[in-house]
Formats: sequence, C-alpha cells, structure tokens
Amino acid sequence: AVDGATHLRRAEDALKAGDALQAAASFAAAGDAAPFESTALGFLDRGEDDARALYLRSRLDAADPAREPETVSKLAAWLADLHVSRACGAERGTPAAEAATKDLRLFFAAHASRLDKEATKKLLAEFGLEDDLAHFAEMVGDVREAMELRLERGDVEGVFQTLRTFANATSPVCVADVLARAFRADAESTSAFLRSRGAFLWFVLGGGGGARGWRGGRCGGS
Repeated sequence: AVDGATHLRRAEDALKAGDALQAAASFAAAGDAAPFESTALGFLDRGEDDARALYLRSRLDAADPAREPETVSKLAAWLADLHVSRACGAERGTPAAEAATKDLRLFFAAHASRLDKEATKKLLAEFGLEDDLAHFAEMVGDVREAMELRLERGDVEGVFQTLRTFANATSPVCVADVLARAFRADAESTSAFLRSRGAFLWFVLGGGGGARGWRGGRCGGS
C-alpha cells in the first residue's frame, strides 16, 4: 500500500511537470493527508477547473462518511457549487449547456443525500436554475414542492412528468389540487393527461375512494 505522504510527493511532482489531472488524482489518493479546501483552492488559483472537479469527485468517492462526515458534506457542497457554476456559465440552448445540466443532475442522483437540502435549494434559486431546483426537490423527496415550483413557472408538462414518476409518493388530495390548477393553466393538455392516465386517476380523483372529488383541499403530506 502507498501511504499518503507518497501520494503527496507524486502530486507535487505532477504539478511541477504541468500535469494537473495527474496531480488531482494523486492528491485525492492521499486522502486526508491533503487538506481538501487548500488543495481545491490551489487548483482554482491555477485556473485548472477540470483538475479541481476531478479532485473533488475522486476525493468524495473515496471518503468515508462514518469517519469524516464533515468532510463529505463539504466536498459535496463544493461539487454542487462547481456544477451549478458550470450550468450557469454555459450559453442556454447549446450542447455545452445541455451537458452541464446533465452532469448537474447526475451529481444530484449520486450525492443528493450528502448535500444540505436547504442550502442546495437556496443555491439553485439564487442562480435562477428553477427547473433544476424542481428536479432537486424531487430527488430529495419533496415532490409537492417540486410540483408547486413547476406550477409557478407555468410548466404544466413538467407537473405531469412529476406525477407520472412520483404518483405513489404523492397524496391523492395533492394530486387533485395540482391537476385542478394545471387545468386552469392549460385545460387542453390537462384533459389529455387525464385521459392518458385512465383508471389510476379515476381512483385518485374520487371514483375509487381516493381523494374526495376534484375540488379537494390543498396539497398535504409529500
């Protein structure tokens, strides 16, 4: 086994040779022998964004949540900030923007549980990533909030997609309320969605003893 000091020497040698990616891999392999904040800032100061991303990802993947929970949380937060910055920095509608958004959502899928939920929501809101905010809310189980966010933006199709994916995690009363509001925003699309869901929505909206009718109370539960 190679100890942390050896990995640090290899990292420094790689930096001197101008190989930032190899340095990032070696710093990550050194574990807590290399303080992650100063290491990540070092790559930031050098303008080595890809190396910084590689270091943070590798370090997070190798970290032991039981032994170093605070470090895991901080690494996840730094990576979230990096992915959000990339998503915001890319021009909308370009392949680069699509790739950045995909990377952000893959990161959420892998590490949402390691993130501070409210801090991450605040970060996404501050950068105006409303669709990603709704997506993150879904990932952490706040399905009702995700649908509320989509309704606020008039994203009726997004609401339908959430219902298709998370119907079993959503209370019947909430489904009824959301669909009633979606109908007011886009009657044609909502009617088509209702027809497509058939027996399930017949149950949810009251026919099978679910919610008490189309005009049930506001969303409750999740």
